[in-house]
Amino acid sequence: MNTSSEKSEISRLIEIVENLNSRIAAIEAALPVEPETPAPELKKEKESSEDMEFRLGEQWFGKIGVVAFLFAVFYLLTFSFENPVQVLIMLAGYFSGAVLIGASFMKKEQMKSLAGYMTGSGLIIVYFSTLKLHYFTADPIIINQGIIIPLCFIICIAGVFIALKKNSPALTVIAFVLPGITALLADSMWVIAPVLIILSAGSVIIEKRYKWENLSLFIIPVIYILFFLWFINNPLTGREILARQDISFTVLIIPLLMGIFGFSQIENREPDGYYSVLKAILNTAAGYLLFIYITLNGNLVYPAIFNFVVSLLLLSVAARHWILQRSKICTFLYSMAGYGALSFAIILKFDAPESYILLCWQSLLVVSTALWFRSRFIVVANFFIFFFLLGAYIITGSELNIQSLSFGLIALISARLINIHKLRLELQSEQLRNAYLVIAVLFIPFVLYSLLPTAVVGITWITLAFIYYVIGKLINNKKYRLMASATLMMALVYIFIFGLTSSDILYKILSFLLVSIALVIISIVYARVRTKEMDKPGS
Repeated sequence: MNTSSEKSEISRLIEIVENLNSRIAAIEAALPVEPETPAPELKKEKESSEDMEFRLGEQWFGKIGVVAFLFAVFYLLTFSFENPVQVLIMLAGYFSGAVLIGASFMKKEQMKSLAGYMTGSGLIIVYFSTLKLHYFTADPIIINQGIIIPLCFIICIAGVFIALKKNSPALTVIAFVLPGITALLADSMWVIAPVLIILSAGSVIIEKRYKWENLSLFIIPVIYILFFLWFINNPLTGREILARQDISFTVLIIPLLMGIFGFSQIENREPDGYYSVLKAILNTAAGYLLFIYITLNGNLVYPAIFNFVVSLLLLSVAARHWILQRSKICTFLYSMAGYGALSFAIILKFDAPESYILLCWQSLLVVSTALWFRSRFIVVANFFIFFFLLGAYIITGSELNIQSLSFGLIALISARLINIHKLRLELQSEQLRNAYLVIAVLFIPFVLYSLLPTAVVGITWITLAFIYYVIGKLINNKKYRLMASATLMMALVYIFIFGLTSSDILYKILSFLLVSIALVIISIVYARVRTKEMDKPGS
């Protein structure tokens, strides 16, 4: 198409557009159509002082009033009266509680803001009115505790149904606290244990069913606090606070509770979400700290075995988090708690220095599982734990023996494992590997120096240097050549100092002869390596 035809086509399109505009203008002139104006932007009016006044008076004054009424009735119920008056107070408690719960179901607009407070207060009043039948008085209406405890549980179950009917997480927490208090008042492990297990499992089921992600954040500490109160001799029943000494296998309830909360977090949703991490922190911290406290104060028969069981459970939770979700933070939290339990089991079972050696080998287990979890957090944390463990081993004056070489061997193996799997860790691990190798290159000669006769220390160090050279040659790693050179330099310094000061002529001859042979061989090795590097293309 030429230029003149293109211009004529464009001019024709312009004429069509102008014709359409003129026709539309004629239609608008004939019809009473107002031109469209943009809608004005709605400005959010600031809350006036009068609105604040009504909101304060309508909502908060009512809520505070309901809570104040609850406290008044609570103090009235816990006060001891003569029997006729006590019956009237108990009946008044039932009546006021029923009125509050019934009023909370009213559909009136004015009651919406107070409904939750009224339901919770009514439930608590009815519960404590039931307790008044046996407790808080010297002349109880129902003497048999075996009757009052089931009545309280029935009210608690009704409270759970009411809370779920109201679709209220806050009321559900209240409804879960009351059966825990009832179990403590029963003061029997055969009641407390199943109640805590049912409450834990029930909270998990309700949380998933109603998608209340924050429910466990309140239930987890409540469960552990209830168990702690029972362990310190149940002060709610008026007893002196002291640690129980007869709990035996009852302590295993704690890892069972930790397992319920731990495994329940494994979902197909966001693996390391805000609530998931908080639950993991609460579960590992509160649960295991309580377990340690009981282990140290409960006079357990098999404390090391119990801690070993807890470590297996927590590591299983960590493994499930990793397998099903590839979670990093939750896996880290549960695995570190599991390693802590294993360390505590070793400390309880073995005395120093055997415990130090076993903890050292545990460090290798930690590195191995951390590589599986691809957790650089665990790898870094384990290094610092290993470093402080080595420092404690030296500072405490533990006797050096052949087992002490474990620290050096673990450092070498750990560095090698990290180097092999550095891509899995997504970690700049060069400095970490160097730190492990430095520990090995210093500590192994130190142990050999402490164990061997003075005359063979230098020869042994030279042998160790040759071993490093061979390893470096086999795996083609120059770091081992540097370690060999450093070890050889230490050997040379030692031999020169001891050889010159020794009175044994035969030792002097053998030492300097061995040094000369070692230096010549190493010089030849370096020359060959250098030649190969220069012969490579592009050198």
